[in-house]
Amino acid sequence: MVARAGFMRDAAEAGADSLLIADVPALEAEPFAREMEQSGLEPVLIAAANTPDPTLRSIAKLSKAYTYCVSRSGITGTHADAQFDRSLPRN
Repeated sequence: MVARAGFMRDAAEAGADSLLIADVPALEAEPFAREMEQSGLEPVLIAAANTPDPTLRSIAKLSKAYTYCVSRSGITGTHADAQFDRSLPRN
């Protein structure tokens, strides 16, 4: 499903304990998460501040190791000035 047959098993055998597949949206992640778990890997999903509550519940259900939380909008590494999403709550 991912890069090649056996990739997840090989990653687990090499010592990986979790895996994040950044291009898989949470609503399509269940088969990937199942394959990861069968290979001995803990799925990691991505959540953003604007992720709808039903999707957050799905992410919480499927993520086993941790959830990768996005703190700013846009594509990682493309913002030279490091401007953060101003709509995120501040503590």
